[in-house]
Amino acid sequence: MKERNSKTFHEWEVKAICKPIAEALHYLHGKNISHRDIKLDNIMLDSHYYPKLIDFGFSVCSPNSEKLSVFCGTPSYMSPEIAGKQKYLGPPTDIWSLGILIYAMIVGYFPFKGLTEHELYKKIIQGSFYFPNTISENAKNLITKMLSNNPLKRPSASEVT
Repeated sequence: MKERNSKTFHEWEVKAICKPIAEALHYLHGKNISHRDIKLDNIMLDSHYYPKLIDFGFSVCSPNSEKLSVFCGTPSYMSPEIAGKQKYLGPPTDIWSLGILIYAMIVGYFPFKGLTEHELYKKIIQGSFYFPNTISENAKNLITKMLSNNPLKRPSASEVT
């Protein structure tokens, strides 16, 4: 997917790629597994362009209600609770990262930027971002829910599908 000429995807393409990823997360979360590194680099397309979630190096198997404390993931995709080095629930951090992925695929850049990692984390924790006029209301609503600073208000993976 990184070899595309365009930096953006049509919303229907994003849905076709991210719906199966949300379904995979629903399955994983049902088995008490959190991926913790959802990002474009960790999605491969098979010969039929069906997405496959890869790289389970940061994954953890623990009850979904158990708070985790390991600081991990890719900075631009980190949830505010991880960026703030707080204890966190695994599934909502996967949903946050998927929301970042959806935003970046549609818009062409990340919703939070910083010149340093510290500045990036500060902006993630503040949670302030904007949408360009080209994005649909449905996409805005979904992304806004997924990027809620309150992890308990984020939708579950099944609600994203």
